[in-house]
This record gives sequence, C-alpha cells and structure tokens, in this order.
Amino acid sequence: MSWAKVKRQLFSYIKEGKNLEAIDMIEKEPKMLNASNSSGETLMHLAAQYNSVELLNYLVKKGFSVDSKRNKDEKRFVTPLQHAASHNSIQAAQWLINQGANVNAGEDLHIHATALVKAVQQGHFEMVKLLVESGANIDAWYTLGEGQETTTINAVRMAQMKGHNEILDYLYSKSENEMNKLESENNNSIFNYVENKIGEVSFTLSEIVSVSRVEIDVHVIMPTEERNVITLFTTGMSTLPMAEGKVEEELQYAELIMTLPPNWPINEEALKKEENNWPLGWIRQIAHLPHMYEGWIDEGIIIPNEEPPQPFANNTKMSSLLIMRPCGENLQLIDEGKGVINLYQLIPLHETERQIAIEKGSDYIVKQLKRSDQAPYFENINRSSVC
Repeated sequence: MSWAKVKRQLFSYIKEGKNLEAIDMIEKEPKMLNASNSSGETLMHLAAQYNSVELLNYLVKKGFSVDSKRNKDEKRFVTPLQHAASHNSIQAAQWLINQGANVNAGEDLHIHATALVKAVQQGHFEMVKLLVESGANIDAWYTLGEGQETTTINAVRMAQMKGHNEILDYLYSKSENEMNKLESENNNSIFNYVENKIGEVSFTLSEIVSVSRVEIDVHVIMPTEERNVITLFTTGMSTLPMAEGKVEEELQYAELIMTLPPNWPINEEALKKEENNWPLGWIRQIAHLPHMYEGWIDEGIIIPNEEPPQPFANNTKMSSLLIMRPCGENLQLIDEGKGVINLYQLIPLHETERQIAIEKGSDYIVKQLKRSDQAPYFENINRSSVC
C-alpha cells in the first residue's frame, strides 16, 4: 500500500474515533508518528479536533508536546488546543489544559486567532467559558488585512461581528478592560431601551472594520402589528461624546434610527445589492462621522450624497438625509451615567426639499415633514416631495 493510502487510512481511523485501530497502525509502522495532512496538521492536531483524549494521551507518551505546532509552520503557531476550541472538542481541550497546554498560544504574534477567538467565532459558548476560566486573555488580538484595510480582532470584536450576544455578554462580564465595560453598559442600556419602546430585535449587523474611534452595530427590528415598518437603530455611536467641550453637554451623545418599508429585502443575499443595502450603509456612516471629524449632529443637519447630490441607488430619487428627532414618538434615552442620549431619525430627502431647506432654513423643512401625512415613520423612499 502506498504511503498516501496508509496516511489516508490512519486519518480515517482518527476521524471515525477508531483509536485502537489508529494506535495499532502506528505501533506497526512507527514512522506514521510523523504523518501530517496537506495543511501540516499533525496527529496531535487531528486527535484534538476529533476529541480523542485516548489518542492524545498516547501521542504525548510518544514524545509529542501538548503545544505541538503544525509541520512547516514557521511563521504561525497553531496548537492542538486551537483545533479543539474551533471544533468544540470539550474533553480534548480540558485534557490539553490539564496537561499544561498554553491557553494563550499565539497571542504575542498577532497574526492568527487564539483558541478563545476560535471558540467565539464558532459560537461555542461552553468552550468559551472553559478557556476563560482557564486563563484565556479576552483582549488577545490579531490583525486582518493590509494597509488601510487592516483591522484588529479580539474575542469581544469577534462576538460582535458574529452576533453571538450571549457570548458577548459573558465576555463583557469577565473583561477587566474598562473600554469593554463602558461599551457593554452603554450599548445594553440603549438596546434594552429601544426594544422596550419599539419591539424585539431580530438580528444585528456588526461591522468588520471600524473607521473611527467607535464601533457601530446596526440592529434590525422587523414589522409588528403596532408598527408596520422595519426599524434600524445603532449602538456604539454614544460610547464616546461628540465634540466634547465644543457643544452643549445635552448634545454630546447620540444614536440613530431609520425606518424602511415592511417588505424591504433585508436578508443576507439581498443586502449584497446596493439598492437594498444603502440605508444600512448610510446609518452606519453617519454614526461614524462625528467621531471622524470631531463634529456633532443635531436636528436639522442635512447630509448629501456627494455634491451635487446623487440618488442613493437606482430604486430611489432621494439623495440626501435629514437628521430629525423622531416624530410622534417619545424616544430620548436618559442615561444616569451620561445624562441625555439623543435618538435621531434619518429621513431621506428629495433635492427639491434640500434646496428649500437651504433657502428657508432647515427648521422649515422639518416642520413640513412633521406636518405631512407620512409622519412619524417616513418609510416610503419614493414618496412625493413635501414642498
């Protein structure tokens, strides 16, 4: 039998949990101890992945390290524990930790995920708890991308990106990072406030790359009988104040709300198209603006799509967004720790409406919109101009 076939047979035994057969095969052919797959994963990595404590114990007695690196793995250092964490192999992970495996392997290299980040990525809550209780560093990070596209990922950020809210709450509760605690307390209070006022959040869209000092999540509330619109709202914008010292204290903190028609396509596939995704892109972009340019927002500010303004997408003629306090709804969060967190609604505008606002002042267009029969939601992106 060829070497390739022998290896395939051994790997098959490990995958199927046939440990005695795998061990017997190695005993008959000791060079099999050096076998690895095309990714350089050793028998230790495969035993950890497939939760085989018996095989791990055998391999360590044969001289393998519990922190074995992959073959030909010169720049990276991926250990069996990372494989166990990624595949939710609890027994293998616990055994490796008990044998002294480095729970934070790779954290000093910043080029790949630690075991904790791997577990968070896959949503393995019990594995996350095991690793944290065993000393995993919640703030250990690695980088993705290059140049301007570089972003930093740690366990908290991964939980946000993947929408694993139960894991995120747990990490916040265990973190000693003051920024994590601040973000947790702030975002949870806003999240709970809006849910109580409007309805239950269906899902959250977290950004991969933050473009300012804060990280913005966009939460989606689907239509209800009482409120027949899709509601988007942000958290993260109010983590830090806007233009601190340059604007009144009661205007320093804000979050954004935007409403869409009840039949707006908002699934993963639909949001790949610009005509469906532009409201989510813009609410996130405007949430970042004050933290990018040390400015602030308030009712009456109009933000155009380029100059002269161009339609947001091919499914609407509107080309600017007006910031306005929600019409007909008492949505202003009073946070005991910060004071007032203002919730502003984004209203798409026609160019004719923007021009009237330039001529007569933004207060004029705000009043016209609030008097229109489309208040308080403005969910029709193809509505007629109120001017």
